[in-house]
Amino acid sequence: MKFHRDATDIPTGHIERVKWVKTLMEHPVWNMPNKKYGHVNDFQQCVCIDPVFVREDGISDDNEDLNTTFAVWIEAGPFLDISEHGMSTPEGGWNDFNRYAASHDLQLDCGAPDLFEALLKLYQKVMFYYNDDGTERDGPVRCDDCTGKPYCEVCGFLVRK
Repeated sequence: MKFHRDATDIPTGHIERVKWVKTLMEHPVWNMPNKKYGHVNDFQQCVCIDPVFVREDGISDDNEDLNTTFAVWIEAGPFLDISEHGMSTPEGGWNDFNRYAASHDLQLDCGAPDLFEALLKLYQKVMFYYNDDGTERDGPVRCDDCTGKPYCEVCGFLVRK
């Protein structure tokens, strides 16, 4: 089920699904600005893929004996200019090689039973929260008290109660 009523449906055809993953890996959201080379795409540095075992309902339990179902969790985010976020200036000053670090955008967190499905969900979220040029999109914000089924009548996000 989609995380938001306006999110694009994940395609069922294999060729379209492969296109989604290839487009995800090349998306400008993973670009690191670089004065010498222009923008450098570094999908692998921006996307953390974590194979895990969870309960059958997809939730991780403190009791490891209950975590018997395999899943892939993904955390991701664009590069962040850390020189603008209170980091102390390194010896020699800031440059293209020390000023950017991959961030963690909680809105992009996702998971699935296998890597292919998890990457499709990540693409769905990237296309919802980011523009084609990699900049963050102005979009809906989750309510404090969602109502409705399956999507909130106010904000449109999937209700999880």
